[in-house]
Amino acid sequence: SGEHTEVCEAHSAWGNRFAKLAGPPLKPRRAIKSDSGAGTPGRRRLVVGYVSPDMYTHSVSYFAHAPLRSHDKSSVKCIVYNVSKFNDAQTKRLQKSTLESGGEWRDCATLNERELAECIRGDSVDILIELTGHTANNRLETLALEPAPVQITWIGYPNSTGVRSIGYRITDELCDPLNTTQTFTEQLIRMPAPYSFLCYTPNPEAPECVAEAPCLSQGHVTFGCFNTLAKVTADVRACWARVLLATPMSRLIFKSKA
Repeated sequence: SGEHTEVCEAHSAWGNRFAKLAGPPLKPRRAIKSDSGAGTPGRRRLVVGYVSPDMYTHSVSYFAHAPLRSHDKSSVKCIVYNVSKFNDAQTKRLQKSTLESGGEWRDCATLNERELAECIRGDSVDILIELTGHTANNRLETLALEPAPVQITWIGYPNSTGVRSIGYRITDELCDPLNTTQTFTEQLIRMPAPYSFLCYTPNPEAPECVAEAPCLSQGHVTFGCFNTLAKVTADVRACWARVLLATPMSRLIFKSKA
């Protein structure tokens, strides 16, 4: 469980070691007059950057799509730093939405962490949001270099990154209850109820109609879980067992790359 003391301490300790390996941050960006009141009427647009290696047909991309197409382009300039090694139809949809909302798209997969940080600093990003956390191909080292004055983690890893240069994590009261005993290096920004920290955009290629549930003809319910083995803890298996025992004749199909 994420609330276990050893899990909380491990994230924090990892962040301390990681900061030493990443080296000193970039020099603070010099404030200029136009920075004051950015994003408000009569001032320059607020620059919000998104960093992700998952801007293709990946689960994260279906939750990232909504903000990329919904920023008010009169007050917010969105810049996507796409560090994905893959490009597909979903990539094109995300890029199209970003550009139509008045934003910019950067393909940065070939940049190393410091080069990416310099690119972000050069774009004068006010708020930088990383969408990966401790999952594959993350760019946490870039955020350790502090290319933006405000840095946030969201979507990809619903736990603390341990990186102290990331000041905030977007979540909600269901994922992180107000009475949680879990500790974080980030300050939690909880979406107000009844809203969730996730906002799903369906794939336009998905069928409009869902077929009849197979259990109606087969006589039993089949549960499915398509996930990585790292998420299948003893607590999860015990929960599945209770569900299966409470549902007569039911089955569970598990699929994983591992």
